[in-house]
Amino acid sequence: TSGSPGSWGDTGYWNNGYMPGAYDNVNINGYMTLSQGYSAAMLTIGSGYSMNLAGYALTAANGIYNNGTMTMIGNEAITGAITNAAGSTVKYTGTSTYTALKGGTNYSNLTFDGTGGRWNADGHITVTGAVNVASGTFDLGSKNLTVSGNFTVNGTFNSGTGTVEFTDASQVSYVHGTTFANLAIIEPGKQVVIDPGLTETITNNLTITGTANNPIIMSSSTSGQQWNIDPQGT
Repeated sequence: TSGSPGSWGDTGYWNNGYMPGAYDNVNINGYMTLSQGYSAAMLTIGSGYSMNLAGYALTAANGIYNNGTMTMIGNEAITGAITNAAGSTVKYTGTSTYTALKGGTNYSNLTFDGTGGRWNADGHITVTGAVNVASGTFDLGSKNLTVSGNFTVNGTFNSGTGTVEFTDASQVSYVHGTTFANLAIIEPGKQVVIDPGLTETITNNLTITGTANNPIIMSSSTSGQQWNIDPQGT
């Protein structure tokens, strides 16, 4: 595809001059928005490029490989396993309630950004990069969320009875003030940074486990300015 915005049904958008079909391997090296449901054998979103499903069905029997940004409302019918590569992003933008995360349970970066939207975790989720609840609501329910990078909430995060665990000591996690049911930081050497004046509330279990030579570090993003932690359980 070209590097300009376009739609799947526009034959002029494709570099071979015809619209791909269900037996073709499709590479998105541009900025694609669906206008109806489409099928391919395999689909790859290139690094630095994006595809917006916009509520329409997508079938790729041999897999969907996201190296860029994949945007969806949250109610799409998706057939084919999704692989989210390091550095990629899946972004949910719907404005209704959705009972499952159509992008799967394994992400590099995960964003929710839909005013009035509400997304419910339907499995344990692993995010090797950042979680950003920019708007709308993300309900964890009874599931667990493992995050290696930043955790930012400007919308609403409902932790339910689940556990949020910050992992991967090679990354510093910036956490921007929220409430957790259960919070675990158990990888030695992990560093979590909180903005001054914010409060991290844990309503149930708080587990912090480092070692004498490699402790867990929780600090303020501004030296000499205090942040707060409110562990209300055990």
